[in-house]
Formats: sequence, C-alpha cells, structure tokens
Amino acid sequence: MSAARPLHLPDLEVFSQPDRHNPTVLRLVLGLQLRRLRVAAGRKAEEAAGLLGCHPATITRLEKYGQHLSARTVTVLLRAYGVGESDIARFVQLLRDIDKPGWWKRYDDLLPKWLDGLIALQEAASTIRTYEVQLVPGLLQTRDYAAWVTGGLPYLSPDEVERLVQLRMSRQDLLWRSDAPNLWVLMQEQVLEVWGGGPQVMRKQLEHLIEVADEPHITLQLTRIRGQYCPPISNPITYLRFDQLGLPDTVYLEDLEDARFLDRRAECDRYRSMLDTHLNDAVDPDETVRLLKAKAQSL
Repeated sequence: MSAARPLHLPDLEVFSQPDRHNPTVLRLVLGLQLRRLRVAAGRKAEEAAGLLGCHPATITRLEKYGQHLSARTVTVLLRAYGVGESDIARFVQLLRDIDKPGWWKRYDDLLPKWLDGLIALQEAASTIRTYEVQLVPGLLQTRDYAAWVTGGLPYLSPDEVERLVQLRMSRQDLLWRSDAPNLWVLMQEQVLEVWGGGPQVMRKQLEHLIEVADEPHITLQLTRIRGQYCPPISNPITYLRFDQLGLPDTVYLEDLEDARFLDRRAECDRYRSMLDTHLNDAVDPDETVRLLKAKAQSL
C-alpha cells in the first residue's frame, strides 16, 4: 500500500481569527490546493468530475475560485488523490470557516461587490504595489482627506459617508500588523496639486505621507511627468502578491462603474512591466519626501 500523499497547506489559521477572518482567501487557497493535489496524483479534471458526478467546468470553478466546496466534495476528491485521513480532517475543519463573513461584511450595503474582493485580497497580500493618478491611495488617506473623497459622491447620505470613511480607516489597520505587507506607492505628481478638502486638510495629508514614508515596509515615490516620457496609464493600478499563500499575482483595475481582477501570468507581467517603467521615471524615495515637505510648507 502506497504512503498517503502529504498535504502542504500554508498557515491559514490566522484567517480564521475573528479580527482577521477572510473567507475569500480561504476559498481561493483551498481550491488551489485541490488543483495541486489533483495534478500531483496524475488525475485530469474530467476524472475528478466523474468522481463527483458533475461537469468538468464545476471542477474548474472549484479549483480556481473555491466554489462548491463542501465536506463531501473535499473528502471524495482528497481520498481519490491519496491524501491521508488526518489531513482530510484538517482540510474539512478549515471549510467550516468559509461561510462566516469577513469583518468588512457589515458594510456590504454600501460596497460594490468588487471592492469586497479587493479588501479580502489586500488583507492577505505580502506585497501591495499601487499606482495613483489623481488621489492619495486609500490605504494612506487621513480621515479628513477620505471624508473629502467619499463626500464627493452625491448619492451618499452623511451617515453613509461616515461609515465608508470608517471602513477606509479600518482597512489601514493591516499596515500596522506584525505581518504587515510591503506597500509600494507610486503617485503622479499631480496628486499634490489636488487640494483635497482645502489647504489645511491637504497639508495634514502630506504630513501623514511624510510620516509613514519613514516606515521600512512603506515606500513612496512620485512620477514627475513634465518634460519626461510617461506611459499613458489613465486609471489606478493595484498589483498584489501572495508569497506565503502561493496564490497567483493579481492586478486590480477600477473605474467609476466597475472593476476587474486579472491573474493570468501574461496579463500580470504586462502590468508589472508598466509599473516598472513608471518606476524608472520616478524620483527616489528621499527626493519624494523632500518634495512632499516642500509642498506641505507651501500650503
């Protein structure tokens, strides 16, 4: 009798803690693990579908998005892939947490569906690279600056604005955890010319950027577009990496009415190359801080 196939799951218990619970990431990691075990066992998706009596497309959705995960499904597949009973029990135990809502779900009545996904992925990322065209990125906004940004949406009531500002402030907590992601921010210099909320609010915002730029896991750089070549990127870009979880790199693109998540290797490589090109046109972090200080003093 052959030995049981080992289960090499990353540390997922942290995502079961009440203040860090992340059902989106649990689903994605467990689905990806099922695919890896299937491939290691030499099974095709059609064979896995036959075991469950479903269409192969269901296996694709299960492995890519963690859809249709259940104790029965997981047990049938893992046994077929040669995984031992104790590891199957651990897998099933993790499944019990995927239907519990993440902490941000209490804002669901105000959030577009795609923002729910971004919050979940940022919570689990090891590196966040973000490019901004007009605004300070949400993870580094002060409360007053965030209120100015959110208050500009005419369909929101004052109470809804306040709740969204509170959500934005809560999202920033991830930057101050012991396992905080590395945050790299590239902003076009025109961000400094948009006086969000007036000179006083903008000055406080700039002072906050200067302060956080001193943190070893946060890097800020400005792209000075005047007189230099600057690739034509008109919308913000967020690039996410998940080194410990093994998830694929993901690019998040958002406009006023919709957003997209890209995780195909070729797509991510293209956007990473675009970000690297902008980085070559950016001033270094020390010069960025000097420019931020000069702008703050002028307000």
